[in-house]
Amino acid sequence: MPCKTLILRIPPTLIILLLIINYTLGGVSNFASASNQDPTIEEITKAGNEAIIMGDWAKAESQFREAIRLAPTQGFWRIQLVLVLGQQKKWKDAFAEMEPLLKNRAVDWILTVDAKLPDGGVAFVNTEKFGDQEHGILRYVEAVKEKKNVESVARDIGIKLDAFAKQHKIALMYDSSKFKSLPFESGNTADLTKEFINFYNGSEYVSQYYGNVYIYRGDDTPYYGGQVIVRSTDAIVYLDGEEFLSLPERTFIGFKVPIGRYVLQMQWKNIHRVLDVEANKNYYLRVEQATYPNVYQMIADVDEKGATEAIRKSYMLSEKKIKLKRFEIIKTKPSSK
Repeated sequence: MPCKTLILRIPPTLIILLLIINYTLGGVSNFASASNQDPTIEEITKAGNEAIIMGDWAKAESQFREAIRLAPTQGFWRIQLVLVLGQQKKWKDAFAEMEPLLKNRAVDWILTVDAKLPDGGVAFVNTEKFGDQEHGILRYVEAVKEKKNVESVARDIGIKLDAFAKQHKIALMYDSSKFKSLPFESGNTADLTKEFINFYNGSEYVSQYYGNVYIYRGDDTPYYGGQVIVRSTDAIVYLDGEEFLSLPERTFIGFKVPIGRYVLQMQWKNIHRVLDVEANKNYYLRVEQATYPNVYQMIADVDEKGATEAIRKSYMLSEKKIKLKRFEIIKTKPSSK
């Protein structure tokens, strides 16, 4: 009997199905390989930032821990992890993550930190706004404009940041301006820039860096019975060579003055007083100027009791009379001890 060849005819659709099954079971397909690729660090950190914005701090923590595992020398992701841990009040872990940053001096973004606030929160301010001419820190703006006492004001701002953070129970406050060129989150973290500026503008200088200087002028015009005497003109006082203020008779003014050396002068430039201001000390200076019967000027030191007695009978100098606005004005009269 002749041998017959069996020809099995398989429908095309079944062939395709068999090929797919064989391709999938026989090894890792190109499709499977693509779908199982590990996420890139960009994808991980993007997911971390998205979790922060959603307020999912646990997910954000896991994402940034993975980012640090992949790139242990990249400080930025560690900073993100510190902040995420802080949001969860995991301050022990957060401070542990800060240690590598401290070793690498990557801590210029930290404005204030307090390890004694286990329940403290996280907040940020944008320090670039401190220099805003209209809405910034007035003392800082003036110091930069005058190019004087910038460092003293900066120290004062740092001290006030600590006080502000403590008042608001903030364990970590950072400077968001340090991350303006990076994909940094704002998310649910409190922005207290405006609140701190208002807090600082309403505060006084810290006494650790400032002394109190009172300048006053008594009644310099003599009286001779019923004779009409022309009262003396304003006494012009200069500070370090610049016109500072003009004092009418029976007026006074007090200032919070940063520690350091200052030179006060009058129109006759040989009339001067070198003043070395120390922290927490009070200084009382009497300015004298007469035009009758003789013309003279003087700047003299006065003891506290005599000065406070004279100032008690005087009027506070109008701010219009202050030409050089370098210092914070003391709004009250001094009281003798």
